[in-house]
Amino acid sequence: MSEFPQIQIDIGNSFSKVRCRYSSGNTSEVIRVQTADMCHDDFFSRFGVEIRDCVVLISSVAGRKQLNQVCCFFEQQGARSVFIASTTQSIQGLDLCYEDVTRLGVDRWLVMLAVKQLSASQGVCVVDFGTAITVDFLAEGGVHLGGYIIPGLSLLRKSLRVETANVEFGSEQAGAETRPGQSTSECVAHGINGMIKGMAGFVEEKCKETGCLEIVITGGDAIRYRRYFTMPVCLDSELVFTGLEIAYSYREMCKR
Repeated sequence: MSEFPQIQIDIGNSFSKVRCRYSSGNTSEVIRVQTADMCHDDFFSRFGVEIRDCVVLISSVAGRKQLNQVCCFFEQQGARSVFIASTTQSIQGLDLCYEDVTRLGVDRWLVMLAVKQLSASQGVCVVDFGTAITVDFLAEGGVHLGGYIIPGLSLLRKSLRVETANVEFGSEQAGAETRPGQSTSECVAHGINGMIKGMAGFVEEKCKETGCLEIVITGGDAIRYRRYFTMPVCLDSELVFTGLEIAYSYREMCKR
C-alpha cells in the first residue's frame, strides 16, 4: 500500500484515462476524458481526494506541450510529487531489444513491465488494441524479442474517410462481424474486422515461432477482438496502470 493516494494518468493519442489508488490499496474506476478537460479541480473531486495530498503518476505518448500543461496544473495545485514514466533499457528483469529505447513508446514499455511481473515463468505475447495495435513478444525470463505496430480500428476507419472521397459510411459499430457487408458501412466495418482477424492469426504463428505460450491483450478494443484468437488469451484492461506503479516503486526504491 502507498503512504499517499496516487492519481494515475495514462495520456494517450486520443484521450486520457485516469484512476486513483487510495492509501488503503483500493482503486477507483477508470475514467476516460479529453486531456484538456482533465486539468481543473472539479474533475478530480469525483475521486474524493485532495490533489495536494496525492502523488501523481503519469504515462504519456502525447506531445511535450500537452504533457507540460498537465504537469504545470498539478504543480500549481500543490501535488506532493509528479512522476513521469520513461522507457528504460533494463528494469525488473525486462530487457528491451531496441538499440534506442527512447523510440519505444512508454505505454508499450509499461504494458510489458506489467506482463513480465504477471507471467514471469513463460514466454508471452502482449497485444495492445489502442489507436495503434502494438504487438510485443517476451521470451521466458523477460527478454524482449521485438514486435509489430499496425493501425488500429479508429486509424483504419479514418484513413478510408480521409483518403477515399466516394466511400461514405457511418460510425455505427459492427461488433466483430466479418461476413460480406451489404452496405458501404458494413463493407468497411466487416473488412477492417477481417484484417484484424488475419492479424490475430499472424500473431499466433509468431507465438509458435518465438515460444510464447500465452497471449495477453489490453486496450480499448481488446474485448471486441478477443474472439479472434485460438490460443489461450488473458484480458487485462489496466496493464498500463500496473506498469506505472511498478516503474514508480522501482524509482522510489532506487532513491533509498
